[in-house]
Amino acid sequence: MYRDGVSESQFNQVLNMELDQVIEACKFLDENWSPKFVVIVAQKNHHTKFFKSGSPDNVPPGRLLYVH
Repeated sequence: MYRDGVSESQFNQVLNMELDQVIEACKFLDENWSPKFVVIVAQKNHHTKFFKSGSPDNVPPGRLLYVH
């Protein structure tokens, strides 16, 4: 679950209310379906850039970065 522009005062609302509503919707579709979720909250003020090895360009928007 990806949320952009959530203030720190809204973190608990995202975790406690919105995630519960998504889980409830999954149960409505199939009561035996119990998916796992990762919650990603992006804040407006960040100065992090990710670069592909050997390229000076930032990765495309919406790209999922898998770090291990």
